[in-house]
Amino acid sequence: MGAADGFVLAKARFLGQGLGGWSWNRYWFLGIPGQHIGSPVLPWILSLFPYNDPGSLFRVWRGMVASGVVGVVGAVYAVSLFLVRELSFMSGDQKKARLNASSVDATIPAIFVTFFTILIPSVLVLFPQIFGVLRPLGFPSFLMFSAFYLGEGQGVIGFVFVMMALLLCLMLAKKWEVGKARWLALAVGAMILVDSLSLISFFLWILVLLLAAVVRPTIASGGLVKLFARLLVVTLLGVLMTSLWFTPGFFFTVLRAPSLGGRPFAVVVAGLFRQFFVVIPAILGVVAARKWFRTASPLTVIGIMGLLVYGSLTVAAFTADPDFWQDYSRFGRSLDLAVGMSLTGLIWDRNMGRTLRLWVFAGMLVLGLPFFFKRGIMISEGVAFPETAEYRVGEALSRFMDDDCREVGNCSLRAYVSGSSAFWLNSWFDVAQVRGGGEQGSLNPWWPHGSYQIREGRDAELADLWLKVLGVSYLVVHGEESLEVYHDFRYPSKFDGMEGWEKVWERAGDMIYRRQKRGLAEVADLGILSVLPPEKGDDASGLLGYVEKLGEPAVVRFTGEREVDIAAQVNEGQGVRLAVASSPFWRVGETSMPVSLVRDPMGMIVLRPVRSGILTIKLRYEPWLDVISGIVVSVVALLFVLFRPQFSQRVSLFIERLGGRESELDRSAF
Repeated sequence: MGAADGFVLAKARFLGQGLGGWSWNRYWFLGIPGQHIGSPVLPWILSLFPYNDPGSLFRVWRGMVASGVVGVVGAVYAVSLFLVRELSFMSGDQKKARLNASSVDATIPAIFVTFFTILIPSVLVLFPQIFGVLRPLGFPSFLMFSAFYLGEGQGVIGFVFVMMALLLCLMLAKKWEVGKARWLALAVGAMILVDSLSLISFFLWILVLLLAAVVRPTIASGGLVKLFARLLVVTLLGVLMTSLWFTPGFFFTVLRAPSLGGRPFAVVVAGLFRQFFVVIPAILGVVAARKWFRTASPLTVIGIMGLLVYGSLTVAAFTADPDFWQDYSRFGRSLDLAVGMSLTGLIWDRNMGRTLRLWVFAGMLVLGLPFFFKRGIMISEGVAFPETAEYRVGEALSRFMDDDCREVGNCSLRAYVSGSSAFWLNSWFDVAQVRGGGEQGSLNPWWPHGSYQIREGRDAELADLWLKVLGVSYLVVHGEESLEVYHDFRYPSKFDGMEGWEKVWERAGDMIYRRQKRGLAEVADLGILSVLPPEKGDDASGLLGYVEKLGEPAVVRFTGEREVDIAAQVNEGQGVRLAVASSPFWRVGETSMPVSLVRDPMGMIVLRPVRSGILTIKLRYEPWLDVISGIVVSVVALLFVLFRPQFSQRVSLFIERLGGRESELDRSAF
């Protein structure tokens, strides 16, 4: 099962039950379901359907993705048709001849691009033996680089909006019109709300087009500077319109410490630029071949530029971390499209007769028929969820936690869950977990580092220290024989010797470990606030000093999805450490004594009372100032788009003047 589908269904379940939106959710491993990076809109739509079981909601979701597949085909066809009929790097008579081509001569290449984009990834469906070759290289058995891959549904639907926005950019490159710029801002906003990560693909496609124009320039570079400045401003307005969901506080969180492959956003962006340096030698080669490109079709030029950009980033991401396949499979659909454009353009450049081209197209159609038949089965057939490793693990974990709550009265336990189980767990069960995007909404900057040591490190003692820091009482480990697809743990046997942990369940390579006398909150020596955080390469010394400050568990009880009651006996110099990431939106409610909320060196909440005694306190998560500010930003951006469209031109002119360039955009920038 694709993990991405799991967290879409979990978000839809929480939102439908009123357990999400803009507020904190104690079960959701990404903190705030409505704001999680990816898509806020699609889970909201899914939440409107009755939730009987994950299977019924999954069938609705598959129907939505199937509709997105049709949209991808149509969008790819529309963009490729525009490239062939309207956009041309030709000059003089060549351009005039291309624009005067018949509808058939323009339509057939567009169909070629579409079918190449479909057929290229279908090889993995037609020849499943390839999976045996790809699996040792880090490819999960279900992975296919394809616009039709159902395990990444929101990305499939989001790619439709990428193509729509790209088509508008192409039109604006030919002639800037305020009306089209307005629609581009709206398309970018819709793209982000459907799949926010699609914004990266959109920017890269703009880069592809600009590189293609540089390879064969038709006007002064100042025209490209102005075009890029205007597109940048319009795109920014589209981003700001989404602040209704992605509030300013959320954007700040993403910029500071999200989990994109376990790294902060700024590091990811810097990494993309560093990876892009591998493109430079290829660019030099392309520039050297400019004479050949002058006679090539627009599809060929843009397709090769697309392969250059997306292929280089994919190879660089793969060589950087072959195990983390999400990084190097992120641009699968764009790679499919770039290959389709390149192959179609090369075929089209070879002066083939129309009849021969039609025969090639017919052969592609015949080769693609088995793919369509198999894909139809994948869309329509059901998934036996109870037979999956993810469901079995979740059911056992839920049962153990329910027993602890009923028999011992400890109802605030947390589990560390890895792999696809983390994504699917909350689709079925209410289990608090820490995994994925960092503890509670990517707020804890230490989570990625600690999670890496738990999953990848060889040292069991170090893993135990990190689990204590994260306030974990249950640990789910997928061994080598597990049917779970990721197999995140490099040394699963190390947990058998972890002191204080007991293996309470094991089935078909999946294991659950439990630790007693630990909870979400613990009485702590306030010296914990001055402990130095771990240094890279020497986690143990810093963690030992931190963990030694932790004492007896405190009583924790959730009275609402964003409210928590804590009770503990604190002595002089003591406070309570709550293993929830510190956030400015936590507020002190009712309390037995004055207390302050502070952030400890590991990014967790510490309650510091003014005196010793019995501390009882209620904490509330109050994000409403951030939500209101997000609504205001969205409304202002929307008003600028609808009623002040000249804003983008004025700002882009300012940017252009900063660069010392001035030119008119009356001619095509391409």
